[in-house]
Amino acid sequence: MGKLTDRVAIVTGGAQGIGKAIADKLAAEGATVVVADVNGEGAEQAAPEGGRGMQVDISSEEAVRQLVDDTVDAYGKLDILVNNAAIVPFKAWDEVDFAEWRRIMAVNLDGTFLACHYAQKPMREAEYGGSS
Repeated sequence: MGKLTDRVAIVTGGAQGIGKAIADKLAAEGATVVVADVNGEGAEQAAPEGGRGMQVDISSEEAVRQLVDDTVDAYGKLDILVNNAAIVPFKAWDEVDFAEWRRIMAVNLDGTFLACHYAQKPMREAEYGGSS
Protein backbone atom coordinates (compact mmCIF):
# COMPACT_ATOMS: atom_id res chain seq x y z
CA MET A 1 0.00 0.00 0.00
CA GLY A 2 1.30 3.41 -0.93
CA LYS A 3 0.86 6.69 0.87
CA LEU A 4 -1.88 7.67 -1.63
CA THR A 5 -3.97 4.50 -1.37
CA ASP A 6 -7.69 5.29 -1.65
CA ARG A 7 -6.98 8.73 -3.11
CA VAL A 8 -8.42 9.84 -6.46
CA ALA A 9 -6.40 12.18 -8.68
CA ILE A 10 -6.90 14.07 -11.92
CA VAL A 11 -3.80 14.92 -13.96
CA THR A 12 -4.43 17.36 -16.81
CA GLY A 13 -2.11 17.15 -19.80
CA GLY A 14 -1.20 13.63 -18.71
CA ALA A 15 -0.93 11.81 -22.03
CA GLN A 16 2.83 12.23 -22.28
CA GLY A 17 5.97 13.77 -20.82
CA ILE A 18 5.85 15.28 -17.34
CA GLY A 19 2.10 14.70 -17.02
CA LYS A 20 2.44 10.98 -17.72
CA ALA A 21 5.35 10.73 -15.26
CA ILE A 22 3.20 12.45 -12.60
CA ALA A 23 0.27 10.10 -13.29
CA ASP A 24 2.55 7.07 -13.08
CA LYS A 25 4.08 8.25 -9.79
CA LEU A 26 0.67 8.95 -8.24
CA ALA A 27 -0.47 5.47 -9.27
CA ALA A 28 2.72 3.90 -7.91
CA GLU A 29 1.88 5.54 -4.57
CA GLY A 30 -1.59 3.95 -4.68
CA ALA A 31 -3.81 6.67 -6.16
CA THR A 32 -6.51 6.04 -8.73
CA VAL A 33 -5.60 8.40 -11.57
CA VAL A 34 -7.75 10.03 -14.23
CA VAL A 35 -5.58 11.28 -17.08
CA ALA A 36 -7.18 14.20 -18.94
CA ASP A 37 -5.71 15.36 -22.23
CA VAL A 38 -6.86 16.91 -25.49
CA ASN A 39 -5.34 13.78 -27.04
CA GLY A 40 -8.00 11.29 -25.96
CA GLU A 41 -6.26 8.22 -27.35
CA GLY A 42 -3.04 9.25 -25.63
CA ALA A 43 -4.91 9.83 -22.36
CA GLU A 44 -6.43 6.36 -22.52
CA GLN A 45 -3.04 4.77 -23.23
CA ALA A 46 -1.32 6.77 -20.48
CA ALA A 47 -3.92 6.05 -17.79
CA PRO A 48 -2.44 3.82 -15.10
CA GLU A 49 -4.17 0.55 -14.25
CA GLY A 50 -7.35 1.16 -12.27
CA GLY A 51 -7.73 4.69 -13.60
CA ARG A 52 -9.01 6.06 -16.85
CA GLY A 53 -8.12 8.39 -19.68
CA MET A 54 -10.46 11.12 -20.91
CA GLN A 55 -10.32 13.45 -23.87
CA VAL A 56 -10.69 16.94 -22.41
CA ASP A 57 -10.07 20.40 -23.84
CA ILE A 58 -9.03 22.03 -20.58
CA SER A 59 -9.94 25.48 -21.94
CA SER A 60 -13.61 24.42 -22.26
CA GLU A 61 -15.69 25.12 -19.17
CA GLU A 62 -18.21 22.40 -20.01
CA ALA A 63 -15.46 19.84 -20.67
CA VAL A 64 -13.76 20.57 -17.34
CA ARG A 65 -17.05 20.43 -15.45
CA GLN A 66 -17.77 17.07 -17.11
CA LEU A 67 -14.27 15.79 -16.25
CA VAL A 68 -14.78 16.52 -12.56
CA ASP A 69 -18.37 15.24 -12.52
CA ASP A 70 -17.41 12.00 -14.33
CA THR A 71 -14.49 11.45 -11.97
CA VAL A 72 -16.62 11.92 -8.85
CA ASP A 73 -19.40 9.76 -10.33
CA ALA A 74 -16.95 6.96 -11.15
CA TYR A 75 -14.84 7.01 -7.97
CA GLY A 76 -17.00 8.74 -5.38
CA LYS A 77 -14.63 11.61 -4.66
CA LEU A 78 -11.69 13.72 -5.80
CA ASP A 79 -8.63 14.26 -3.60
CA ILE A 80 -5.84 15.48 -5.88
CA LEU A 81 -5.69 17.84 -8.87
CA VAL A 82 -2.51 18.29 -10.90
CA ASN A 83 -2.76 21.18 -13.37
CA ASN A 84 -0.14 20.09 -15.88
CA ALA A 85 -1.86 20.89 -19.21
CA ALA A 86 -0.09 23.66 -21.08
CA ILE A 87 0.83 24.91 -24.50
CA VAL A 88 4.47 25.82 -24.99
CA PRO A 89 5.13 27.33 -28.41
CA PHE A 90 8.47 26.05 -29.62
CA LYS A 91 9.25 29.17 -31.62
CA ALA A 92 10.33 32.73 -31.03
CA TRP A 93 7.72 34.89 -29.29
CA ASP A 94 7.74 37.38 -32.14
CA GLU A 95 6.44 34.56 -34.36
CA VAL A 96 3.39 33.97 -32.12
CA ASP A 97 0.36 35.76 -33.52
CA PHE A 98 -2.50 36.99 -31.35
CA ALA A 99 -4.80 34.05 -32.14
CA GLU A 100 -2.13 31.61 -31.01
CA TRP A 101 -1.47 33.75 -27.92
CA ARG A 102 -5.18 33.59 -27.00
CA ARG A 103 -5.12 29.78 -27.35
CA ILE A 104 -2.01 29.57 -25.13
CA MET A 105 -3.71 31.73 -22.48
CA ALA A 106 -6.97 29.75 -22.76
CA VAL A 107 -5.16 26.50 -21.98
CA ASN A 108 -2.44 27.69 -19.61
CA LEU A 109 -4.43 30.18 -17.54
CA ASP A 110 -8.14 29.63 -18.14
CA GLY A 111 -7.69 25.85 -18.00
CA THR A 112 -5.94 26.06 -14.65
CA PHE A 113 -8.66 28.33 -13.29
CA LEU A 114 -11.45 26.08 -14.58
CA ALA A 115 -9.90 22.91 -13.18
CA CYS A 116 -9.40 24.52 -9.75
CA HIS A 117 -12.85 26.08 -9.84
CA TYR A 118 -14.69 22.82 -10.51
CA ALA A 119 -12.41 20.54 -8.49
CA GLN A 120 -12.45 22.60 -5.30
CA LYS A 121 -15.92 21.54 -4.11
CA PRO A 122 -15.41 17.76 -4.25
CA MET A 123 -11.85 18.16 -2.96
CA ARG A 124 -13.07 20.11 0.07
CA GLU A 125 -15.79 17.52 0.62
CA ALA A 126 -13.01 14.91 0.69
CA GLU A 127 -11.16 17.20 3.14
CA TYR A 128 -8.52 18.18 0.60
CA GLY A 129 -8.02 21.42 -1.27
CA GLY A 130 -7.68 23.90 1.57
CA SER A 131 -10.20 26.04 3.38
CA SER A 132 -12.15 29.11 2.44
